[in-house]
Amino acid sequence: MKKFTRVALYVSASALFALPLVSFATATPSVNSFTINPSSIYNAYSASVAWNVSNGGAEEITFTCPTGVRITREGSDFLCNSRQTLSSSAVGSAGFTFINVAGVPRTVTARLYPKDSYGVSYDSAYAEASITVESAFVTISAFTSSMQTISSGSSVALSWESLYVGGTNMRFDCAAHIRVLDENGVQLPCGTPAFPSDLPISGSKTVSIINDDPSNSAAVSINMLPAITAGLYNGSAGKQVGITVTPKPAMPDPIITSFKASATTVTSGGAVQFGFAVTNATSTNFQFSCADVVITSGGTTLACNTPAFATPIGASSNAFPITFTNRTYSPQTVRVMFLAQKANGSYFYGSNAQMAEITVLPIGQTMMPTVTAVSTSSIAVVQAPPQTSSSAATSNAYKFTAALRRGTKHPDVSALQTFLAKDKTIYPEGLVTGTFGAATEAALKRFQKRYGIEQTGTVGPATRAKLNSLSKP
Repeated sequence: MKKFTRVALYVSASALFALPLVSFATATPSVNSFTINPSSIYNAYSASVAWNVSNGGAEEITFTCPTGVRITREGSDFLCNSRQTLSSSAVGSAGFTFINVAGVPRTVTARLYPKDSYGVSYDSAYAEASITVESAFVTISAFTSSMQTISSGSSVALSWESLYVGGTNMRFDCAAHIRVLDENGVQLPCGTPAFPSDLPISGSKTVSIINDDPSNSAAVSINMLPAITAGLYNGSAGKQVGITVTPKPAMPDPIITSFKASATTVTSGGAVQFGFAVTNATSTNFQFSCADVVITSGGTTLACNTPAFATPIGASSNAFPITFTNRTYSPQTVRVMFLAQKANGSYFYGSNAQMAEITVLPIGQTMMPTVTAVSTSSIAVVQAPPQTSSSAATSNAYKFTAALRRGTKHPDVSALQTFLAKDKTIYPEGLVTGTFGAATEAALKRFQKRYGIEQTGTVGPATRAKLNSLSKP
């Protein structure tokens, strides 16, 4: 049988920690050189950015670009004013293309930030270099119009192509009386970039140009503007086209071909139907002399001694109703003038207008019946017995039967209004409408007061009896 010997090993603490320490310290990176070559270039040319860094493992770069400058690397935009990784090599170079559309030379400053081998940036060890970039000579390469001379209100197509820029816009330099409209009929401003946001770098737009001068042609200068940056344009680097706009064709004067009224005499509150037609115009209007007459249409009171309708009416109608209400107790004559509207919005007066006169009867007066003459040679004439005063009075008597109050509509109301209107001190308004309103109520209270009846303003048994007694022959 084998025997095993147990051996104990002891290591002292001092021996364990007597091993030499290993240092993990890293050397600080530094930029030995950082250059941009060449230091001055034309627009859209490339330059080489070179660097040499000691104790470094990677680099970051920032280009500070003035307005109008952008940078590309290998065909893609390289963001300005933004810190980006340049390379993981301590020594190297990279090519960048610089584009300047500002209209003047611009200087771009680059700053290189080194990193140590662990990727820690040392911003305090940065280095700078700069390059001057000349501005582009041409940014709008083509700009054309489909026509050089157009008649007022016609459309023209504008087409363009551009280089280097990120957007474009147009400026219309307009003579007096010129208006420019976009495809939707919206008026564009003159003398300033016309569109609220950038147009594409290449494209086409159609606009309409109106010359409001009826006699003279007018010129419009259209400038295609390159964008320096979004919303900012270089007015000296664009291209221009000119368009002549001939006068707006003169519209012939409107002619009123017909105008007639359905009646020349009307009761107060009655309507007259007007028929009319015009040529060379799309709008018309009326003008009334109406000091003591209220004139309405569709429930709206019309103005007197000026074009009556705030919005002109159409060019023709077979029956256009207008209501006349006399505010007096004597006939009133209203002069009606029918007007055709010109293209500029004014109206033809004088011999170009048509006239009519409407007589409006006083309050409470009805139309007199028309008497037609009949020849007696062909009929037998029979002498009627004379009518007694009693029979005449009886034929004119009216018997009130209904209870009446404010808001009632009944034949008795018309009879009551007619009866009360005979006395102007009781019913000065004298309106016979068939509707029991405030004026009728007030008149009835005056009647009740005169005859000692309770002033209720309603027709009850006592008032009805009094009315019937006064209506008896």
